[in-house]
Amino acid sequence: MSISSLPGSPLPFSPAPLPLGGKHGDKLQQNETDTQVPLPGIGPAGEALLRGRPQIRKMLAENRSALADFAKAARTNAQNALEVLGDTMKAYEMSTLKRAHTDGTNSRDRSQKIAQVYMAWNRMKPQLLEYANRKKPAEQVANITSACSWQIIQDLREALKALLEKSTYSETDLYDDIFPNRNRSSDEVSYNDINSADSIVTSICDTHQVDVDKGNQDFKNDMTLLSSSRDELKDLRREVLSLGRR
Repeated sequence: MSISSLPGSPLPFSPAPLPLGGKHGDKLQQNETDTQVPLPGIGPAGEALLRGRPQIRKMLAENRSALADFAKAARTNAQNALEVLGDTMKAYEMSTLKRAHTDGTNSRDRSQKIAQVYMAWNRMKPQLLEYANRKKPAEQVANITSACSWQIIQDLREALKALLEKSTYSETDLYDDIFPNRNRSSDEVSYNDINSADSIVTSICDTHQVDVDKGNQDFKNDMTLLSSSRDELKDLRREVLSLGRR
């Protein structure tokens, strides 16, 4: 999205100031019903301009300085108020795009970390199962370091360290997290321990997937709100200019 494409860009001409009272004010006070974000101090003129435009109201509610400028401009004429809204929209777009970029980047990075954990665990699990006693599932006979290659253990340790955002994360930390019931003197696990570890790894990843899903939804919401705000301002500008030509 280019900021130059915002509806707040300069108008091709400067119409005479448009009063908000009389038939113009009545025209602007549409009969739409919407959930109004309270904007104290904008007065009847400001309310007339913003009726039926909930996203612009929300944008002003989040920027007290812009709200004060809009309230002052709206008492003068609609064109001045539009200029304030155009400038506010530019700042709103930049902050929204920055936030959306951060949400998108964080979600992508976390998704990649989750995938790395699953990949490493799915390589480690079958090596452990080769040494587990399925007929005696509680018997701890599979030695972790003997059953699994060193590289696979390190890959899972590094993947979980990154996902859990740990500054340090040793092999013992790894075993404590996913094999809490192992034989700690020999680091041996049972068939049941391995299946339990599978559930633990899945639970860890699912917990972080919730954050990924939230980040993705926040990104979509930001883009939708930005698009709606821009459309509302375009519509308002069209309406004011149309009334100004009468």
